[in-house]
Amino acid sequence: MIIPFVFTLDPVCENLSQTWVFYKAVSFCKKYGWPIIAQTQYFDEWEKQHRIFPQFFRQDLCDMFEYDVPAKQDLLQIQQVPVPKEIEKRYIAQKGTQSDAYMASFREDWTELEDFLCDRIQQITEDKGEKVEAITSLTYLKFLDNVSKRTGIPVIYYEWGPFRYSSYRNTAYFDINKEYWNVHSMYEDFLREDGVQNLPVLQKKEILALFLQGEDRKYIEKRPELSQDYNKYELGIIGGYNSLVETSAYTYLNMVELYNSACQQFDENEIAVRYHPGDPIHAHLNVKNEEKGGLIDFLLSCKRVACISSNVEVEAMLYGKKVYDIGNFKYQGIVNGSLSQLEDRETSLEEINFIVFVTIIPFELLNSVEYIRFRLSDPELQEVYLYHLKYYLECAGVSYENFVQDKENRMQMITDRWTSKWDEDHDNWKLPDGANERQLYVLLQRYRDKQKNTTLLLREYESHKEELERKLESRKINEEDLERRLREMEKRAETAEQQNSKLLEIHQSETEQLRNEKEQLVTQLENLQTQFDAVMNSRSMKLTKPFRDILGRRG
Repeated sequence: MIIPFVFTLDPVCENLSQTWVFYKAVSFCKKYGWPIIAQTQYFDEWEKQHRIFPQFFRQDLCDMFEYDVPAKQDLLQIQQVPVPKEIEKRYIAQKGTQSDAYMASFREDWTELEDFLCDRIQQITEDKGEKVEAITSLTYLKFLDNVSKRTGIPVIYYEWGPFRYSSYRNTAYFDINKEYWNVHSMYEDFLREDGVQNLPVLQKKEILALFLQGEDRKYIEKRPELSQDYNKYELGIIGGYNSLVETSAYTYLNMVELYNSACQQFDENEIAVRYHPGDPIHAHLNVKNEEKGGLIDFLLSCKRVACISSNVEVEAMLYGKKVYDIGNFKYQGIVNGSLSQLEDRETSLEEINFIVFVTIIPFELLNSVEYIRFRLSDPELQEVYLYHLKYYLECAGVSYENFVQDKENRMQMITDRWTSKWDEDHDNWKLPDGANERQLYVLLQRYRDKQKNTTLLLREYESHKEELERKLESRKINEEDLERRLREMEKRAETAEQQNSKLLEIHQSETEQLRNEKEQLVTQLENLQTQFDAVMNSRSMKLTKPFRDILGRRG
């Protein structure tokens, strides 16, 4: 049997930050009636979990993390092994604070808890009469490593991988007893295995084509180097959690120091910063070029990428970026170290293929007992490499033999699946008789892939439909607007006509009045002329004419 161990002293989220890990463990163990060892709050505080993490009860999140929608009655189908609260309280009191105890759990012994775990594992083995094959844990814990050494039971650490939903198909790290912690050393062991030189080595775009999902496949179809923002910055800094995390137990490096180191090499205008969207503290440096867009666009806009122990390193490698990690992470020796050197070493294609097909696994295989047992059988690294590569190709509906033989058309083989959609009349999802668990997962992934393609096509159809409806609505609005404006113009024209009509009447009235006045003045003038003529022709004027003439000469 395989026993999940769900435990953290992380103070964020009321010490329930591994809630999704617990639900995943419940879904895994209820099929076999296997036990789960976890802190009491995961077994008892169901309502609090629902309040803090309602998203973990949504179907889309359950699908993403590969577990059933949680139900309280599921707990009845597993053996519950709670870690006593008193053990935690005494450890926290010994360390001073919960945060100090949290950091110590990664690097220090914890004798009381180790004794408890060893005793309970022994009791479980005796009660069930079944061997414990492995213990699983999300993160590395020093005391759990000690338990492994005391009991001889391997511990599988399975942190969420670098390729994640929704841009990529989901992946996970799979590390047995921290053997994969130093990837560079493991890669050197891999190169010493016989036959490694015959393994297929995929191009970066071919790897991306296998992993990218949905609309983000555009980053393969278009040429990002033609974008005006491509390599816009000399250096892009990837932010992580600003709260305490596992790496905090080994180094106090932080974003401030990383940014200051970057400023010693580049002008602040040449540096961009992107913060982790899930950072519970949401701390910002308040510097220039704090970008908020998508991660892939951010990576493409930078010539180099720097971080402190981040999963984004693998993604950056695939987009051809020079990666710097100033922390203590598993890729030391494969990526660049200190920014002060500025070596600008680019990870080789062979190293990238090793990372993708050996150190990380398809996320859904964390639920596969068959796969876990394969890994526990201590296979050669090249066996692991081929297992994963063939699995990804099978899920894409690509023949491994054809893929290896026809190198020129590899990309086309992978991208052909992007147009494959669900066809209820022709798609047969029945498993062949005697099918193993691997075939089940391959079939499930093909079904999901076709579902996603169909959903994407439906989304595109709905988008086009909405666009046409918007255009029709816009045209309708334009027509209504034109009709309204026409009515307003007609109304204004009518008003103007009425005003002009009134003005014309006034003008005609005034003209008539002036004409009458003119006639009256003409009549008056004629009368005055008649009177003048009468005076000038009168008898008195004639008699006085000589007299007037004499007076006129004297004057």
